Amino acid sequence: MWTLNKTSYKEQDILVNESLFTLGNGYLGVRGCFEEQSLPSIRGTYINGFYDTTPLSYSEKLYGFPDDSERQVNVIEAQTVEIYLDGEKVSLTKDKVLDFEQTLDMKQGISIRKYTYLTAHQKKAILCFKRLVSFKFEYLFLMDVDIEYDGFIEMKSFLEGDLYTYADETDPRVGSHKEQVLNIEDIGFDKSHQWIKAKTLKSDLTIKTVSTYETAVPVISRIENSSVVSMMSGTNKLQMTKYTAYLSSLKEYSDSDIKVVEVYSFEEHMSFQKSYLDLFWEASDIEILGDKELQRGIRFNLFQLLQSVGKDGKTNIGAKGLTGEGYEGHTFWDTEIYILPCLLMSQPELSKKLLMYRYDQLEEGRERARVLGHKRGSKFPWRTITGKECSSYFPAGTAQYHINGDVSYSIIQYYLMTDDLEFMITYGFEVLIETSLLWLELGHFYNGSFRIDAVTGPDEYSCVVNNNYYTNLIAKYNMHWTYMMKDLLEVHNPEAFNQLMEKLEVTEVDFNNFRKADEQMYLPYDETLNINLQDDHFLEKKLWDFENTPKEKYPLLLHFHPLTIYRHQVLKQADTVLAHLLLEEYTEESVRRDSFHYYEKLTTHDSSLSSCIYGMMASKLGEHKHAEEYFNETIFLDLKNTHKNTKDGLHMANLGGSILAILKGFAGFRITKEGIRLSPWIPDKWESVKFKIRIKSSWIEVRIAKDIQMTLIQGDSVSVTIYNDSYELEDSLRIRRQYD
Repeated sequence: MWTLNKTSYKEQDILVNESLFTLGNGYLGVRGCFEEQSLPSIRGTYINGFYDTTPLSYSEKLYGFPDDSERQVNVIEAQTVEIYLDGEKVSLTKDKVLDFEQTLDMKQGISIRKYTYLTAHQKKAILCFKRLVSFKFEYLFLMDVDIEYDGFIEMKSFLEGDLYTYADETDPRVGSHKEQVLNIEDIGFDKSHQWIKAKTLKSDLTIKTVSTYETAVPVISRIENSSVVSMMSGTNKLQMTKYTAYLSSLKEYSDSDIKVVEVYSFEEHMSFQKSYLDLFWEASDIEILGDKELQRGIRFNLFQLLQSVGKDGKTNIGAKGLTGEGYEGHTFWDTEIYILPCLLMSQPELSKKLLMYRYDQLEEGRERARVLGHKRGSKFPWRTITGKECSSYFPAGTAQYHINGDVSYSIIQYYLMTDDLEFMITYGFEVLIETSLLWLELGHFYNGSFRIDAVTGPDEYSCVVNNNYYTNLIAKYNMHWTYMMKDLLEVHNPEAFNQLMEKLEVTEVDFNNFRKADEQMYLPYDETLNINLQDDHFLEKKLWDFENTPKEKYPLLLHFHPLTIYRHQVLKQADTVLAHLLLEEYTEESVRRDSFHYYEKLTTHDSSLSSCIYGMMASKLGEHKHAEEYFNETIFLDLKNTHKNTKDGLHMANLGGSILAILKGFAGFRITKEGIRLSPWIPDKWESVKFKIRIKSSWIEVRIAKDIQMTLIQGDSVSVTIYNDSYELEDSLRIRRQYD
C-alpha cells in the first residue's frame, strides 16, 4: 500500500486534497493544487525558513510583549496551466470530466493525475499531469503535462508573482490578515528561461524563481501584469515538462542551478527520486500485515514528515510543515516531543539537524530571558521561525516554559540513542546548562521543596498556574541530566569542558544547585485520588459541563472566552498523562493508571497532539482496546479530515504521534540510561508489525507477531529488556509474546 488514490473529486474536498497531495523535500513544499486552477484553491508554495515579519497589534501593549511576528511566505506560483481544446478552455466540472484518477505515489515520490475530458462538441481528450519536488536538487519543482486530443491544443503556463497569504479571521490557528508579502524586483524572459525575482517587504529575503520547458513545439512568452505567461500549441498531442527552480537567499544559489537540472529528463529525475526514497524506506518503513488501510496511513504519515522536515540544521518543521499556512509556518514544541523521536529511531542524523536548529537559537533565547526578567539562562520561543518569540498571547504562549524542558529532553534522548559525546560537548551540553540555569531563575526553594510558579503546561485550557506537574517533572529531568552529563564530559574532553564552563561562567555551585533542585522538586500529588495534580489548584475548579456542551461547540477555544475555560476542570490535550508517558520512572503504575482515568474524562482532545498520547498510555497500562481506538483516531486524522481543518495543512505532530503510537505504544519502546526496553503487543486483527531501530552503531529489526523476533542486522551486540527479562542481542532472538 504505497499510494493514496482519489477516483473522484468534490468541490468541498478540494482544499483538503490540496494538503494531502502536497509534495516537498524539507526545503520546498508545493500544495497539490490542480494545474487548471479550480476554485476553491489555496495555491501555496513554501520554502522552509523563508518568512517576512508582520507587526503585532495590541490595544494595551505591556512590557516584553513581542513587537513583531514572523510569517511563512507564499512564494511565486508555478503550478497554473490553462488548457484549450479547439479554443475551449478546459474546466473541471463534473459533466465534462470522466475517469478521474489522482495518485500520490510514496515509493516513487511523485503525484499523477489523469482524466478524460469531454468537450462541448462531445470530443474526448486524455490529460495526464505528473509532478515531483526533488530530493536530489532541493530547489527543483518539476511538472509534466501530456495531452492527447484529435484537434488543436493550446497551453498557457504561468509564473505568478502577485500572491497573498491565506487568512481566516474566525480561526486563531490561521493568520487573521490577508497580506501581500513580496515585492517584484525583476520579471522577464529570454529564449530559454522565464523568471521572477521578488523580495519580502521587511525581512529582506529574496527569491528568484526560474522556469524552463522541454517540449517539441516552440514556446512563446510574454509578461502580463505580474505574471510571465508561456504559450505552446500543437495538434493531436502536446507534451511539455516544466522545470522550476526556487533560488532563495537562504542558500547560495545562482541562475546556473537551473541549467544543472534541465539536462535530465522527467524520467531521470523520477529515478533520482526513487533512489533517495529507497534508502529512506529501507531504514524507516513500518510494515503492518493484516490491515491495508492502516498500512497506507502509516506510510502516508512517514512520507509527509519526510517531505516537510528541515534537513540543513538551520530550519525545522512547522506545525503544518510545508503543506499549508496554518499557524503561519511556526515551529512549536511539537518537533521535540512528537516528531524528532520518530526520526531518531531510524534517522539519527536528521534528528541531529533539528537539534542544531535549536542550538542556533540560544543567543536569541538569552536575550528573551533577560526581557522576561531572568538574569541567567536562555528561554526558547513558544512559536517561531528564526528563534524570535512570535506569540502575542502570553498565557498560552510565552508562559509555556516547558519548551525548554522539551528541547532538553530531546537532546538527552538523542544522546541515549547515539552515544554521541562529541555532539554533547560541542552543542548539546550548552543547551542543557542554559535551560537548567533558567529553571533556577524561574523557580524557588520553599519549605524544603523547589517550586515553579506562573507557568502554563501543555494543556492550554489551564493557563498561568503554579507547579504544573509536567513542567516541574521535565525541569527535574533536565537538571538531573545536566549534572550527570557534567561528570561524563569532564572526563571525555576536559579541555573543551573547561572552555565551555569559562564561556558560560558556570561554577560548581550551579551544578550543586541543579542537583538540589532536582532532588527537592515539588511534584503535586493528591493522596485521596492517587493522582498527580495537573497543578496546585486544578482540583479546586468546577468541573466542565460536558453533558450539556453540544458537539458543534468544539473545539472550545472557538466558542468560549478563555477565562471561562480557565475556571473549569477541562483539558485541551494531554498534560500530566504526557509527563507520565515520557518519564514513567518517576511514578508508580497505580498513580499513572488513576491519573490516566481521571484526566481522560476531562479531556476534549481539541488539540491534534492529544489522542496519540492517551493511546500510548492506554498501551502502557494494558488497556489494548482503548489504545487501538485512539490509534485509529490518530492515524486517519488528516486522511479523513476529522478535525475539519486539514485544508490549512497537515497536522505534523499528529503524524508523528501516529508513528510513535506503534513504536512507543504497541511496541512499548523506551530508551533510558539502562538501555532499550520493549513491552510489545499488537491489535488482534494484525498479523504482524515490523520496523527497524538504529541504536548507537547497530541496526536492529523488530518483528512483533504471535511471538517477538529481534535481529541484529549490523553492528555490535545490544542489551535489550523485553517485558522484564534482559537479553544480549548478538544475532537473532525469538521469544513468546506475553499478553492476551
